[in-house]
Amino acid sequence: ETFHFNTIERNAEEYTKGGYARKVAEMESFRRSKSAASTDVKVAARAVALQSFLPIMDRLKGLTKEYEGNEFAKSYSALGWDFVNAMKDLGVVEYTVKEGDVFDSRRVVAVEEVYSDTVEKGVVISPVEIGFELEGNVMKLASAVVSLG
Repeated sequence: ETFHFNTIERNAEEYTKGGYARKVAEMESFRRSKSAASTDVKVAARAVALQSFLPIMDRLKGLTKEYEGNEFAKSYSALGWDFVNAMKDLGVVEYTVKEGDVFDSRRVVAVEEVYSDTVEKGVVISPVEIGFELEGNVMKLASAVVSLG
């Protein structure tokens, strides 16, 4: 008899307005989480695709510096600026670390580790190169000199 009563109580809960509203809320929550996951995958895929253009951007920046005084090269320097602006328009942003930041291997690569009496172990002594990311997806790690303590 108790089993029968529990079954009736469970069915009543499932088929009442409250039960219906709860199921609708569960489905809406599932839809939102699935949509968010889909968006994350799309952003990550876009980050991977744009990552392949970063060496080209670095090369254009290097050439601009190398031929800075050359009159003929000035007309081509706009190409580098256009490229950088196109990447920004697509959501790619630069980031860097500062002296004193805690080293985070997910965002920074230690190009050199040195002993220091004044800086704690695992702390950035000096930034070396900027990194790039797209909505939290790191495309290129920033680089820095990190203390060994």
